[in-house]
Amino acid sequence: MSSSHTSQKSDSEYLLKIQNLLINTASTYISLPSNQLDTALKETLAEIGSTMGADRLYIFLYNWNPKTASNTHEWCADGIEPQIDRLQAIDISQFDQWIENHKRGERVVISDVSAMHGSDPFRIELENQSIQSVAMVPMMASGKCVGFLGMDMVRRKHTFTDEEVRLLILISDLIVNVRSRLDSETTIRERLKELNCIYSITSLGEDKNQKEEDYLHEVVSVLPKGFLDPAQTYACIAFENKIYTSPNFQKTENYISAEIQLFKQKLGHIIVYCHPDITFLREEVALLEGARNNIERFIETRRALEAIRANEQRLQNLVNTLTSYVLRTDMEGRHTYWNGKFEADFGWIYPEHGLSNADSLLSICDYHHPRTIDVVEKCVQSPGVAFKV
Repeated sequence: MSSSHTSQKSDSEYLLKIQNLLINTASTYISLPSNQLDTALKETLAEIGSTMGADRLYIFLYNWNPKTASNTHEWCADGIEPQIDRLQAIDISQFDQWIENHKRGERVVISDVSAMHGSDPFRIELENQSIQSVAMVPMMASGKCVGFLGMDMVRRKHTFTDEEVRLLILISDLIVNVRSRLDSETTIRERLKELNCIYSITSLGEDKNQKEEDYLHEVVSVLPKGFLDPAQTYACIAFENKIYTSPNFQKTENYISAEIQLFKQKLGHIIVYCHPDITFLREEVALLEGARNNIERFIETRRALEAIRANEQRLQNLVNTLTSYVLRTDMEGRHTYWNGKFEADFGWIYPEHGLSNADSLLSICDYHHPRTIDVVEKCVQSPGVAFKV
């Protein structure tokens, strides 16, 4: 068998192996749950890296504000030193020339690092990692570069073929697609959690007969369930000198808060704490405000109902004990004497100075004033005679 035939057969077997690997990888990612993504990515890097004869295969994610990049996943061949621990949140502003290629969706392929300009910061960084050849393809999501997939050759120089670069691009696209799908699913789940949380809080407020203390305790227990990581989220409500906290409550340095106001008067606040490494989402801030609005609405409604019931009770008492009031006024209509029953039912009308020397007409409806004045005039004109008002 000729050497060329052997070479062609070897290339065919290699391409078939790569093709099967791509098919298996794509099949794995189709229904991959989010909690298995890290494991799947590590397995993919190991399979691709070993098949392609790489020394190191890895994923970086960009953070454009500030301009940093972090190595999130890495596979290394036997005997190759890992770099992932030292490549976290690294400043990429010094590598602008190469980063701009990625932002434009262009690959970066360097077959001989030693041929780069000696003062190039990128060359210095690559040589610090003992890299002789490198290929990096951008990970593009909706036209924006979110990171890159890289392949290092440490033990030897390597000229990357078009097929190898295309393979890296295909793997990069697969990774972006699965991340986008999982991000979308996560977003939907988070929105559902938030909706369920606010629905639960709204439902709690439908029972206007429950005590404020019971309602606030229930709200503070439900609220963490609407956040990204309920197990590391804690809620606290301070209202009118009382504190209500969620189960296993603890404070952290990372929190968001909202004031609780009734009739434009601040009466308390609601605070949600979470683990310092977690960033609150914009939707979670809206969730907190929604919870605050529900609390204010519940308390306002409940206290208004209590006031109505109290007024109804006063009116009922008036009907039931119509002739039980005894009071005396001077010639100006100011109180000089009243019994306890009158004070109990009408004292609330005079909150500032009390009944003493107060205008007796305040306890009589306006439309009864003419009749009352007429009866008083008759009393003055006919001492000792009783007149019905």
